Order: sequence, then C-alpha cells, then structure tokens
Amino acid sequence: MSVSKANESAQEIPSDKDGRPNTVLSIGDLARQGLQVASTSLREAQRTSSDVLNNVRHDPNLALHALEFGAVVAAGVVTHSGAKLLGRELMAMRELRVERTVVGTASENLPPEVINLPKVAESTAEVIRLPHVVEIQPEVHDIPEEKTPPPVVDTRSTEEMQRVRKLISRDTNYNVIGKMERGLNGAYLVQNAEGDHLIFKAVSRDDVTPQINISAKSASAVDSLAGRTPRYEEVRFTPGEGSWYVQTLLEGKPAPNPTDKLIGQMLKLNDRQAGKAIAGSQNWNDKVYDSLFNDNLGWQKAIGRSGEEGKDLVRRVQALAGNSRLFVPRAEDIVHGDFQHYNALVSSTDRLTGYVDWEGAGLGDRSIDMTRLLFDSYVSEAEKGFRANPATLQMMRDRIKDVSGEQALHSGMAYWILQVSHYGTFCDKVKFGKFLNVGRRILDDLEAAPMARTSAA
Repeated sequence: MSVSKANESAQEIPSDKDGRPNTVLSIGDLARQGLQVASTSLREAQRTSSDVLNNVRHDPNLALHALEFGAVVAAGVVTHSGAKLLGRELMAMRELRVERTVVGTASENLPPEVINLPKVAESTAEVIRLPHVVEIQPEVHDIPEEKTPPPVVDTRSTEEMQRVRKLISRDTNYNVIGKMERGLNGAYLVQNAEGDHLIFKAVSRDDVTPQINISAKSASAVDSLAGRTPRYEEVRFTPGEGSWYVQTLLEGKPAPNPTDKLIGQMLKLNDRQAGKAIAGSQNWNDKVYDSLFNDNLGWQKAIGRSGEEGKDLVRRVQALAGNSRLFVPRAEDIVHGDFQHYNALVSSTDRLTGYVDWEGAGLGDRSIDMTRLLFDSYVSEAEKGFRANPATLQMMRDRIKDVSGEQALHSGMAYWILQVSHYGTFCDKVKFGKFLNVGRRILDDLEAAPMARTSAA
C-alpha cells in the first residue's frame, strides 16, 4: 500500500458509524485497507505494513500512521503471538521512541503487548481513536511467535554445579540443563515440568529476598516491547544454602559489544527508569557519595597502595568529584546498578531484546546508569579491542548533562573509575594497568571539556 493511496482512502471515511468526525488524519484508510488485505492473507498484511514503515522513516506524522496501522492489524487480524511479533517490528523504528496508549472502540481487542505502543514525539499528546476497527470482521490468522534457540550452556559437573543440582532437586521440580554463558553470570538454565526454559540463580548465602523482590518490581516497571525485562517466578531463601530466584528466559544472546545501535536502545531503556523508583530500595546516590567522599569501601586506599600511578589516579578522581560534594541528585528514578552491554540481550541484527541482572537495582538518579554505560564504552576498547565512536562518547556526555547536570556526569564517572580500578587491584598487573589507562583517558576527556552546567537540567 502506497502512502498516496492511503491518503486518498482517508477521504472516503470522514466519520465513524455514529456520525462523529474522524479527526485522526489517515487512520481510517490504514485501518480499512490493512484489514481488507489481512483478511485475505496475513502474510500480505505484514508486507503492506513493512511498505508503510519503509515510506515513513523520515516523516514523523506518517510514522505515527504506520504505528496506528500496526495496532489495527494486530487488533483485528492476528492473535496474541502475532500481535507481539508486529509490535516488535514497530518498536524497531528509531522514530518510535516513547510509549503511547491506544484507546477507543477497539481497545478491548488489543492484547497487552499492543496496548502500550510507542509514540513518535513527546509533544504529540492527543489520544488515538480507532473507530472503524469493530466494523470489519476479517478472518483470524495466527503466526508462530519467533523463539530464540536455548542458549549454549556449560554442562560440566563442577562442585558448584553439584551444589546447585542438590538445591534445585530438594526445593523445586526444575531440571538443571547447565550453567549460562557470560551475560547471565552465575545463572543456570533450568526446565520446568511443562518443558519451558527458565533461569535459576543463587545470589547470596544471606537472606536477601527483600532486595530481590525490589529487583523484580524494578525490572517489571521498565518492561517494554523495546526491551524486555525478566519476570521473577520464584524468590526464596533456603536455610544453609542462601537466597535464590527463578525468572523467565528472555529472547536474544548477550551483546558482544556496546555498538552505537545498542547504546541508543539502552538510553531509551534508561528513559523508562525515570520517576519509577520503588519504595524501600537501596539508595544509589548514597553509594556514590560515600565511595567518593568517605571512601567507605576502601577503594581509594587500595588503589593508592598499588603505586604512584594509582595514587595519581585517585588524586585526579578526587579533584574531578570535588565540585559535586554539595550536589543533591534526584532520587525518584530506578537505578539498575550495572548498566553495561554485558547485561543486554540482542537479536542477530543488534536489536535489544532484553535486559537482565537486576539484583542490584535501587533508587537514585538514573544518570548513574548512564555514566556506567559511558564507562563501558571506554573500557570495552581495553578489554576486547572495541573502540567506541568519539561522537557517540560526546553524545552520551551531553545527554547526561542535559538530564542531570554536569556534576552528575563527574560524580558518576569518578565512581565507576574507582570501582573498576579497585577491581583491577585483584587482577594481574597487565589488566590492572589497562583499567588505570581507561580511567586516565576518561579523566583527560572530562578535564579537557569546559565546565558549563553544574546543576540538574
């Protein structure tokens, strides 16, 4: 279906069945033509939807129409799994950035995955109405939901594996398949009696179930078609063994690198963390402050004891963070706490399919996560030879300043430099030296930039 044909058809449907004017520009044509094609062939409907999407990439208004078209097709033609597939295709468009609720006479026909669809721009506030959907009753089709093959796991019978098998067999009906690869560190792939794959993870010898429950709520609060978060099926404490949980297995494989495309999608995920802090969460703002100005964990002392290079790094970090001592960041956001590409799951086309490892989640300023992602972009070059685009690094620095202010950028980066450098003190000299070099490079870039914004925007 061409855009020109769509605009022609819109004029043929000036009002809904009750005579009310149809004010949603060309939604009528997209709905009617889309459903007519779909009633004959769902496959053809998908191609039609793709044609619309291809024609609207640079036109926000038409992009909105394409979004509405997808919602109509999903509402009237496909069942639950088909709607999810169409929703994922729509979410892949860069223009469709923030959520928009679709309501109207057809809203009761929309599955949950399609109810909360994205909108093109925050300035678009009017409600979308779909008055013509209920007038057409096309043949219902279904398409199988895409499934990611079970991940590769380590099945060797280690001492840890034996302990996990014993715990699971004693307290659950799950069957252990093997240990997950990096990206889900310390996690095990298990299978329930129905054959569904799930993730099992033991997290502490202590009873930390209250924190895990907060993690579960934090993950749920930001779940979206643009990037799924795990659903926690069980959270339990076993005396003598510790705390553990079972959560859903998300689609995708661990992201190999923090590419520009992935960073963009993760920043959108970060946007969804704004204003959604869970009551009773650990305070990440306090963590950052205490590490920088009280050295409560001893990171600075440990790095300084490593030698003159370590002492110089600590001195520079203290100088960078000094202007943030009186900074009061906001505390109403969700903070993931380990916001880096290793916890991202992606498709074969680098589309973000899920984000994991929420067990450290808390409340605070979401810029803490953005600075972790910025640090990740620097350290990936030292760890795996992936060099970040300088323009992307600058974009991230500017975004952090725009969202939370320059002090948030400086205090956050200072925190992660100390955290990762302290981790390096437990590594060999070569790896520790790489982490020190990353810290110095970040400090060079930040010190070279003029200090402009010192308060949250």
